[in-house]
Amino acid sequence: MKQLKFETYDRYLAVQKATVMKRGLGPYFCDLEMQRIAEWCRINQLQVLEGVCHGARGGHECDELRRNMPFARIIGTDLFPHSGKSAQLQSKTKVVEWDFNKQKAEWEGWFDLVYTNSLDHSDDPPNTLRVWLEQLSRCGALFIQWNRSDQDVKGGDCFGADPLEMIDLLNSVGRLVDMIYVNCEWQKGSYLRRHGLECIVYVMRKKG
Repeated sequence: MKQLKFETYDRYLAVQKATVMKRGLGPYFCDLEMQRIAEWCRINQLQVLEGVCHGARGGHECDELRRNMPFARIIGTDLFPHSGKSAQLQSKTKVVEWDFNKQKAEWEGWFDLVYTNSLDHSDDPPNTLRVWLEQLSRCGALFIQWNRSDQDVKGGDCFGADPLEMIDLLNSVGRLVDMIYVNCEWQKGSYLRRHGLECIVYVMRKKG
């Protein structure tokens, strides 16, 4: 595993903001990924009424999850919501300005689904994972996207791990229960697929 360290919290925020402003237009997920997550919830009889996407930028993954789970109320969080080029894409989702590394008391035990494709932005992944697991309802599940770019570190992408290292990390703080493989081809004219995406979605639950 690789981890970049920052001298101060303000430095961490500054690097994250600089990274956000350099990002391209399209989000780092695809519609097939969200379909597979919704399918997993149905197969495993997880009724999602409340959900959150951490590091959601403009909230587009929240929109896509709701398309597949129409009865769910899903919000997003981001350090700098609706910023950078992603602000050009309209979203129907409320994105809360929040540092996902920190706990919010009213969210503890609240969400049936927690999703992220941004663990690589954590400056302390074990602590961040504990925060997210504490936000799960009794039967809730945490979904963490990993793709090849998440093995390296640079700028705001301050945490990196290969798939086996991810398994060890996740099991050290919670319980890895499944892995969902997704491979989306590039699709012209779709903001959900501005590039091909091959990823693993790790599914976690609380220990015990």
